[in-house]
Formats: sequence, C-alpha cells, structure tokens
Amino acid sequence: MQIASLSIALVCYSEEPVQPWMARLAERICTTDHLNLIALIERDEKPGPAKMALSHRLWWQVESKVVAKPIKTATPRFDEIHPTLPTLRCEDKLGISELGADVIIDLTSLRGQGLDPTASSYGVWFLNFLTAATGTSSIRAIANNAPFYEVKLCRAAASGKSPRRVAGAVLNLKLFASLQHSFMCEKAVTLIVRELNRIKLTGAAHEEGAADLMPLKRPGLWTMTRYAFGFLRRTATRFIEVQASKLHFRPGEFFLKTSKTDMLTVDPATMQEHHSTANGYFADPFLWERDGEMFCFFEVYNYAKDTGYIAVGRLVDGALIDIEPAVQTDYHMSFPFLFEDNDGTLLMMPEVCSQKRIETWKCTSFPNQWERVQTVIDDVIAADSSLVKIRDDWWLFTNMSNDPFGEMSSELHVYKVDGPGLSELTPHPLNPVVFDTRTARNGGRVIHSDGAYYRMSQDNSRGLYGYGVNAMKIETISMDAYEESLTRKIEPDFQSGIIGSHHMDSRAGMVVMDVRKRVGGFRLRSSEKPQKQPRHSF
Repeated sequence: MQIASLSIALVCYSEEPVQPWMARLAERICTTDHLNLIALIERDEKPGPAKMALSHRLWWQVESKVVAKPIKTATPRFDEIHPTLPTLRCEDKLGISELGADVIIDLTSLRGQGLDPTASSYGVWFLNFLTAATGTSSIRAIANNAPFYEVKLCRAAASGKSPRRVAGAVLNLKLFASLQHSFMCEKAVTLIVRELNRIKLTGAAHEEGAADLMPLKRPGLWTMTRYAFGFLRRTATRFIEVQASKLHFRPGEFFLKTSKTDMLTVDPATMQEHHSTANGYFADPFLWERDGEMFCFFEVYNYAKDTGYIAVGRLVDGALIDIEPAVQTDYHMSFPFLFEDNDGTLLMMPEVCSQKRIETWKCTSFPNQWERVQTVIDDVIAADSSLVKIRDDWWLFTNMSNDPFGEMSSELHVYKVDGPGLSELTPHPLNPVVFDTRTARNGGRVIHSDGAYYRMSQDNSRGLYGYGVNAMKIETISMDAYEESLTRKIEPDFQSGIIGSHHMDSRAGMVVMDVRKRVGGFRLRSSEKPQKQPRHSF
C-alpha cells in the first residue's frame, strides 16, 4: 500500500547551528515530492569536552581541523523554509504529539531518549554511531583494524524494551577517524531517505530485528595510543606509495588473468597472467567475440599521467596479443562495458566519472575506432555501469554517490530502462538497492548462466579498493524489490604477493579477471614522466 506523503521532524541540538550533513538531510527531505519537513525539535544536551577523555579531546580537535573540515554545500530549499519552520523543545511532549509527524529522526547522541516513541506513526529513529564522545565509533573501529563499519538506523522502543533495527549500511573505513565520522554522517543521509521512501512505497517501516547496540565507552589512553600509532603507520604507508609511484614501482598494480573454464569454478591460481610492460597496469576486462576470435577490452592505467584509457587485444592460445588503444580521450576512462543495440551495433558504456555523466560510444570500425554518441545521465557521480535484459525487462546497474565524498563503492543504484537505446530511465524507488561496501560496486557485467543471473561485484572492505570479487545471484528484481545472494567470493589468498581482485567477465567458455599486487615492479618507458599519485576511480 503506497502512502501519498510523509511528515518528518528532525531532532537537533539547541546551542549550535545545524551541522552541514544535517542540513543536507533536511534538503533531501524538502526536495523529495512525497516527504515534508514539518518541524525541528531542539535538545539542550550535546557532546562536549566533559564527555571526552583528555587524550581523545585534544587529538580530535587537531585532527578535525586538519583532516575533516565540515563540507558545505548549497541547501537552498531548507535555507528558505528554515526561518519559518516550527521549532519545539524536546520537553514539549504535548506539542510534539500534536505535530502529527509520521517519523521523528533524532540526530543527536541521545538515541531517542526523552522522546515518546509513540508520538509519531512510525516511531523515533536514531543512528548508532552518534555518541556523546564524538568519533568514538570511528576511533575504535580504526584502532581495532575492523574490516568495515556498519551504520545502523534504529527505532527507539518503549521504556524497558530494546531498540529495533530499521536498516544498515556497511561502509569501508577511511584513513582517519575524523574523516570516517564525517563520511558516516553523509552516508546516513542516503540511508535515512531510502528508508523513508520504503515507507512511502510499502506503507510500513522496514524492521530487521533487535538493533544489537554495543555500549561504547569513550576511548581511553590505550585506545588513543593504538590509534595514534596506526595514524602514523597509515600516513607513512601513503607517503611510501606516492614515492614508489614516482619511482615507477607501480604500487597496487592490477594485471589480467585468463582461462578457458567457468566463472563459478575457475581457480585463479592456475590462470594465465597478462601484465603491462610499461609504467601502468591493466584492469576492468570485458570479453567480446567477433569472427571466431576472442577480444579483450580493458583499462590501461598510466601512473605517470594519472589517467587511463580503453585498450583492446586478442586472446590467442592463452596469450594477449596485438594490444592497441580502442578509446582514448583527455579524461580518465575505465570499465569498458560492451553491449549491442537492437540493430546489432556494438556500443560501449565506459566509466567517465570525472566528467560527471554516464555516456555511450559506438563502434564504427571494430575493434579500435569508436565515437561518442549519447549522454545517458548527466550531472551525476557514477561508476562501473552495466546494462542487462532480465526476462522481459531491461535494467541499468550503476554505482552512484549523492554525498560530498563522491564515494561510489558502497551504493548500488538500479534503473529500469526502455532498452539498449537508454532513452527512458526510471530510478528504483529503493535506491540504493544494495548499501554494502562488500558487495555493492559492480565488478563486471551481469552474466546469464544455467537460467540464473549473476551480478559480478567488488568487495571493497578492509580499507582497500579492490579486495575481492563476488558472484551475486539476482533472486528478485522489480520496481518493488531487489534481492541478491552471494554465490561465490574470491579473496586474495590464492597467490603470494596478491592483495586483491575486483573484476571478472565470462564469455563462450573463457574467463578473464583482474588481480592486484602490492607492488608491480619497476617499469618505465622513455616517453613517460611521473607526475603525481595514481587515482583508482574511487
């Protein structure tokens, strides 16, 4: 049962301005047709120095100013209504009840305390990582080398009962805690809006059982010491990687592997390797058959020029030969997804996220002459897009970001489209349909095998881009729901010196994947000159 609209009230602190991420949440609510921001509710309590250990407080003050300054963006609709928006006190229980809010969202560290959970139709929501000692969750996760952090959206319960979990988002960890805290706040905006959209679509709030909230003590001296040493180690590692890049040692080099086998049973350890002979790497491979031959299109990344282009080569007797540029522009390109239109014309949808669009190219002379023909979506940060027909419907899978971080590895967005012409696109009402850094980002195309559809995806946990590759079986796909299950995961344990893999494709009994090494080894051409640290299309 769909609901026409929802009324939302936000709970903030009374003695400080609305934080930028909170303003962005308010803006998303104000600019969504079926969501209405009807009031702000103020609390006097707020995190302060008295609630933070001295070592935590001093470190946080310095790190926040140096590493993670608040990210400001325009919020014109919220700015317009803010001065006239009703503002209530948290203690005004009668006034809050008379608001008639559908959802009250507590953006403070008190997790709904002091608010009547029955004062709104779908309860009082809160976020698990907002604590009185700001950044506690981030510091502990990084100090403990956690593989990821789960942001939980929870619903407060009546006195004596446990909070319930509404939904969660699994995020990779950033290098620094202040940056991680800001990152979680921004991703929480998308999580909250998605769950509000779910109520509108289904007429009910999603619930996944008990919230299972672990009590978080403020970081003590030992935790802060471990975090500080880790901070120095991470900073040193990043510096070494930059210098190694300048010296042509290719840190984090991707290379290709191929084998005649099946993607669900292939053993990566036995596959044939294909490396760049220059100061670069090969990644994001896609296979294509033409006239009885197998071709491989892939990204060639140049460390010195800090950019990539699309190349193509032939696979003959296990060797990748005749490698040449296929599509090369003055901006970075990767992930050369290939498909045909209704007339059999070969098209490519490469990743060009630096241009803030999704675009397609047409092959005018196979395999190395292409021209750009269409902008599918403009003014969007998107990566690793692919198109597939599942039964009678066409779907566009892409990884997008609606936050200032521009991070695309944790959100999978789906669009229903009219076909390979991509002239009509309808976003899934529950985007992002997958909100998990372990499985969300596309790691290839959707492969049809034995009546099932498998979406190849990346595992970007453990603080690494490209830790592993997954085969996700699509169980349900419609404009009402999306469900998938993990069928196979490949982790970097099949070969020494390997730190990851993040892409796989299969066609006509041939499998290709990319694999990542910690250091690729010295490679240099006389025409190449190092400039700056490599970009990996985050």
